[in-house]
Amino acid sequence: MLRELAATIGVTHAAPRRYFAGRLELLDALAVEGFVRLGAGLREAAEAPSELMFAHKHGADGEAVGVSAAAAFAPISQVFHRCAAEDLLLGRKPERVAVTFLATLRGLAGLVNCGVIPTGHFDDLIEEAVAQTNLQKRAEKPPSA
Repeated sequence: MLRELAATIGVTHAAPRRYFAGRLELLDALAVEGFVRLGAGLREAAEAPSELMFAHKHGADGEAVGVSAAAAFAPISQVFHRCAAEDLLLGRKPERVAVTFLATLRGLAGLVNCGVIPTGHFDDLIEEAVAQTNLQKRAEKPPSA
């Protein structure tokens, strides 16, 4: 892997070994860089004056935006499909659970972003949303015999 990386960036195959003892150290460094970039992107999006991605002019007719949004949210949907395969959704449809999750998260983030909810309460509200879901699941689950 280090040889392929060196070839890709145009340095000798030994150059990465000066900075990384091995493959795992390189992967850790890539993960750290990925999280730094993700955090910067999320901070930039949170500080933006308007949420352009969620306020596009074409609505449901904006096919390119819809396709790119679906691709961006696909990993979250995949998580709920795996949960369904492990019977963790108690028979719920993974697509509906994923959309509800995203809507809840986006709604809370929007309220924090516009100052209705103080930033420090976001984690507590996510926990509350999960707790409400668990209460609903218990209420829908038939009693044990």
